[in-house]
Amino acid sequence: MKNAVGLFALLVGLALVASSQVRAGDPEHEDRFGERTALYIWSDALQSQSISSIVDLAETQNIERLILSVGQGSPIEKVKALKAQARKSGIATEFLLAPNYWVRSGEPEDVRSRVNGIDLQGSTLHINIEPHAYDDFDQRTAEYLRRYLEVLRVVRESIGDSKLAVSVPVWWPDSTYRKMAPIVDRAYLMAYGEKEPRERAEQTREAARHFSPEQRAVALRPEDYPSPSVLNQTVQAVGDIVGTDQFALHDFESFVEFIGGTNELPVELGHFDGTAVETSVRLAWQTVSETNNAGFEVQRQDDEDGWTQIGYVRSKASGGTTTQALSYRFETGELPVGKHQFRLRQVHLNGASTLSDSVTVRVQMQEALRLSAPAPNPTRSGATLRFGTKEAEHAELALYDALGRRVRTLFQGRSGGGRMQTVRLRAGSLSAGTYFLRLRAGGQARTRRVTIVQ
Repeated sequence: MKNAVGLFALLVGLALVASSQVRAGDPEHEDRFGERTALYIWSDALQSQSISSIVDLAETQNIERLILSVGQGSPIEKVKALKAQARKSGIATEFLLAPNYWVRSGEPEDVRSRVNGIDLQGSTLHINIEPHAYDDFDQRTAEYLRRYLEVLRVVRESIGDSKLAVSVPVWWPDSTYRKMAPIVDRAYLMAYGEKEPRERAEQTREAARHFSPEQRAVALRPEDYPSPSVLNQTVQAVGDIVGTDQFALHDFESFVEFIGGTNELPVELGHFDGTAVETSVRLAWQTVSETNNAGFEVQRQDDEDGWTQIGYVRSKASGGTTTQALSYRFETGELPVGKHQFRLRQVHLNGASTLSDSVTVRVQMQEALRLSAPAPNPTRSGATLRFGTKEAEHAELALYDALGRRVRTLFQGRSGGGRMQTVRLRAGSLSAGTYFLRLRAGGQARTRRVTIVQ
């Protein structure tokens, strides 16, 4: 084990810093556990936080794994989308179930049915059953723990080669940990409560000794600590004495409050404006300062759906905080001709948000005719293309072969007002070869080449 302050040396660089015990560049105060840290996220946080804010928090705080509740009340489709986004950022996921009733009234078939209904696809299944939450646990300890182990065996059998993790307190009988160890891949030892760092480490070691170093992980609650420096001391003591570099934070909301809360103005926006670039818009803004800023959702007002998100720009500030001015830019895709309104939704690391004033940009078609390149090209089955005319007038879009013979008319009618239209070229009945798409209107023409392959 390296001698280091631990996981939260990174966090002290946020608004809560303060201890002269943490110094950049000091080898005795390196970030030791940041790459092997998990974060519990329960259904309330999953409901209220945006996917981007959760992933950004994980990235800026070096969170390796997200432990996501998939119990009742959790937005399952959002969990799936969060898992996909986290995977793109190299962040693993665990799906957490916490059905305490399984140790009291659950039948093996109920357990199998619930577990088999979860699409793990590379995620770890995490069981967080707490029989000690029942009032009669002291009188029925042996019975509850026996049933707990039976549940784990059923789960293990049901998930096959998938990984299995559990969250357990550090004061259960040794025999329970010994029987649990061959079943699970990781045991999060919940070292909760207000204790001195060394006392907590010694208690945790007694439970941890029944698990291999790779199985051991220690779960801590930020609210148990008065400051990051005390938490750092605990992480160091627990890591050294227990023999682990795997930690977890319980939970998302507590952690966010611990690293800064929302009392400070998160972002001071210098300017926000937009410029039309042909049929798209370039948005630009500058921040004067940022505090725990995750990033910016870019929104456009739609006549039917109101404000909708069209993009996301991550904060350039290290850890989301800086006192230096930073510049940002975002370019929309192709937009219809006319006025468009845009605004920014600044997202705090804890998921809170602030809306900017809106800006209005008018998009105009610059050329008389516009014909986009067909895509895909070459194509086997077909291609899509867009066209438009600046003035309202009769237009014709046709397909010609290499000899200049008209093969097909794709559009014939009134076009204009700068509005782009979409057409589909179906290629199933066409012979392989080179063809030309020609748009004519107002005495002018535009041509695009398309290749059909078999």
